[in-house]
Amino acid sequence: MMKTEVTPYKSHEQISNVKTAIYMLRYAMAEGDSIDIIHAVETLVKYIGVKKVSELTGLHKNSLYKTISGKTSPKIETIIKIIRAIEAETNMKTIEV
Repeated sequence: MMKTEVTPYKSHEQISNVKTAIYMLRYAMAEGDSIDIIHAVETLVKYIGVKKVSELTGLHKNSLYKTISGKTSPKIETIIKIIRAIEAETNMKTIEV
């Protein structure tokens, strides 16, 4: 019998462009719950790059990882700071999806 190796799904690797990732975040904010929003933020952070978002937000990379991991309950202020950094980096407000 052959062994099947299972690897974790990495949504940021499946996103072909930033418009798709932004649509994911907008949809999560409009229709989803907090878990959906955190997942969408995580996808965008990984798409942009943790180092870049860390620099834009002033958050240490470890804090950023903890915030987007879904294993903690981050403060809303932290999520807003990350979303604002995403907006600044991607021109999210001007992108039509």
